[in-house]
Amino acid sequence: MEEGHPILFVAHDSDDGAWQILCGESHASDDDVRVVCLGCLVSKDPSLVQLADLPRGWCADRPTNSGLWARSAMSADDDGSDLV
Repeated sequence: MEEGHPILFVAHDSDDGAWQILCGESHASDDDVRVVCLGCLVSKDPSLVQLADLPRGWCADRPTNSGLWARSAMSADDDGSDLV
């Protein structure tokens, strides 16, 4: 959020239903995590509305901030809990 990176990856965790909205870069620690208002994220990137129906256990990614979202089911080993 602070550095203006585009949103390129979204995960809807299967276990607790939490959403992870990421820039697609590697993050080394939990210090990089931010809790952010969903409305603030949609204001930054209105295309997130397209993912409102993304089921638990699914993710979506795109190559650039103007690219189309590609949805896929996450495997049981990749439930989204370790994406940070």
